[in-house]
Amino acid sequence: MKKFLIIIFLTILTLIYGLDYDFKKTKWGMTVEEVKKNEDIKRIEAVVKMGINAYRGKDQLFGESFTIEYIFEDKKLTEGNISLENYPFELEETFDIFNKLFNSLSEKYGDPDEKNMDFILYQSDQSKFLDKDYCKIECNWELEQTNVFLKNIYFEGESVLWIKYKQNNIINKQSEESLEISLGYKGKKGFRNSNWGLSIDEVKNRETLELIIDGGDILIYESKLIDIPCEIVYAFKAKVLSSGFYDFKPLQTKPGSLVDDFFNIKQKLISIYDLPSTDNSIQHQSTDNAHKTKLAISIYDGSEELLCTWKEGNTDIKLSLSNDNSDDFSLSLFFLHH
Repeated sequence: MKKFLIIIFLTILTLIYGLDYDFKKTKWGMTVEEVKKNEDIKRIEAVVKMGINAYRGKDQLFGESFTIEYIFEDKKLTEGNISLENYPFELEETFDIFNKLFNSLSEKYGDPDEKNMDFILYQSDQSKFLDKDYCKIECNWELEQTNVFLKNIYFEGESVLWIKYKQNNIINKQSEESLEISLGYKGKKGFRNSNWGLSIDEVKNRETLELIIDGGDILIYESKLIDIPCEIVYAFKAKVLSSGFYDFKPLQTKPGSLVDDFFNIKQKLISIYDLPSTDNSIQHQSTDNAHKTKLAISIYDGSEELLCTWKEGNTDIKLSLSNDNSDDFSLSLFFLHH
């Protein structure tokens, strides 16, 4: 039995990241034809994915079917995904699969470099999650040539569990910009490079990042601000620009790191817009790790919120760290036209 379990474990390791390969049996930079030749998966087919060149196939893991996705930029492989979706499992069973994948990845790469708050709490006491209708547990490993992400989202009886492998030595089009451009121009009366009242097409023409989602009355882009991954959202009313915000998506190694992110962004804002007009965070500005961890937990359970605001002409600026009512943190920077 022990030998059988070891064989299963080694099979999982090979299936996920292969031996001497970057993703399964492929290496970054391979062409579509080279990937098809190296992999033993049948029926790798092209799919439409937001204009990205992607191919998908099917395979088996833990006796269940899952999807393998290969993504190419400039006809070269740069990303691979393994996803297991909509399992008819109880939450405890999805945790069992997640734990097997996590242990396999940790055996190969060691402890994760980053973890989100749910993952930290999950590791301390898994039983607290068994009655939840929603949870999002994620972590990642930063390797020399590859970033590896493991994520499990469970919502009302259904789960999405996936592993992402992404080449990390390419320059992303959605790279971090200069601070002044990313935070908008003081006195420009708008958001980023766009003035209030511009049309959707005018905003698209001014924005230099790659458009991720065109939702009609919202436009969403991805980038980094102060080295923190974020979504950049333009919002329109009556087809003209009325607000914009940065929705930060940090993965944290410890709860107090989110508090550090808030205060780092606050200091950058002060350097541009001077002291905030309202600020409830002063009493919490501390270098003590125990204080920051306690504060992060209070924010997570909804009993605390950090909030700073500025007024610049007809624009209100708001920086907040709170619970977003989905059992997760919300770190956001808003620009609102009034």
